[in-house]
Amino acid sequence: MLRIYQQELAAHCSVPVATSALLQVPMVARMLPKGKRPAILTFSAESLTVHHLAAVGIDPQTPVVGMPVSSEFQRSIREGDTSVPFAVLKNEVLGVARQMVENDPSIGAIVCECTNITPYSHDLKRELGVPVFDMVTLVHWFHRALRPERFLQE
Repeated sequence: MLRIYQQELAAHCSVPVATSALLQVPMVARMLPKGKRPAILTFSAESLTVHHLAAVGIDPQTPVVGMPVSSEFQRSIREGDTSVPFAVLKNEVLGVARQMVENDPSIGAIVCECTNITPYSHDLKRELGVPVFDMVTLVHWFHRALRPERFLQE
């Protein structure tokens, strides 16, 4: 939940700071075709308030969908239960995301707020056909800015 402190941390550090995958949402929103918008997939939609969204410049109308409280995904994380098979968790995440996209045709990309959803990003993209952004895409983007590609000159 560091996203709420993004601006404050950045103001007090002498180096760039990236606190959350949600930092990508405003950029993704600007890249999508007219009539399309990003949606946020998270552990708990109730825990992601308008204050969290505002802290990183996200339009408050951005759809936010969380995993159901009754899901094995939420239960296993809350209880620290690592015995739930990957396939079970993947199917739950895909099911929630599939329903999110089917219910809202304006969704043109998904941003996975919860780092625990990141392992399913490839499957989300493959199954739903929309770009998927997560903490790994943020780290790659951030790293490339700190260590740009060096092009050889002749």
